Amino acid sequence: MFSNLNSKLYIFMMCLCICTATTKFLFWRLFSMRWAKKLGIATFGLAIGLAGVGLPSAAQALVFDFSYTAGSNTASGTLTTNDTPDGSGYYIIQGITGFRNTEAITGVVSTNGYTNNNNLFNPTAPYFTGEGFSYTVASGSVNIRAGLEFDPSFTSKIVSDFTASAGAPEPSDIGGLAILLGIGGLMVRKFKSSQKSTTFIAETKAKTLVS
Repeated sequence: MFSNLNSKLYIFMMCLCICTATTKFLFWRLFSMRWAKKLGIATFGLAIGLAGVGLPSAAQALVFDFSYTAGSNTASGTLTTNDTPDGSGYYIIQGITGFRNTEAITGVVSTNGYTNNNNLFNPTAPYFTGEGFSYTVASGSVNIRAGLEFDPSFTSKIVSDFTASAGAPEPSDIGGLAILLGIGGLMVRKFKSSQKSTTFIAETKAKTLVS
């Protein structure tokens, strides 16, 4: 199972391959100084597109899909965390969306806001610490920790099957990839158009000399 970091690295490497292949193509086909200048501009454009995809930065968040069952209660949704784990591999949960039974999950409870929660999350079992993570629904606050869930009435139930997996790439990653591919396509179209124009001018000059 790929982590968010691995998925972002995969996208980065794919874009790097596209950038390299496009640059080689232009070096092979373009010889004049005029095209060399255009190559510099095009390469700069590709660099911008590649930076839009990039590897995770300090400002980016990670996304994890989760689900679990605790007695008759079920919950599922998406956790949003910071991108850098602590020394024990735990991330800080910054946001949550989803449903618990029929109630929408509305947000994260601040640290120590319910059952001394610390809102730490690890993508591997046991996922939470002994203090756990707390979130809100319409009926109150819920805490989930290593193996247990506490409902709004502070009744505990055993969590039987908590699962978590890396979610889809952030929209900024997908957008950056689209920008990069768009720039590459535009470069090729402009090159073909300019090549046709150059060929037409050369043929016109040749006909003029012949006549």
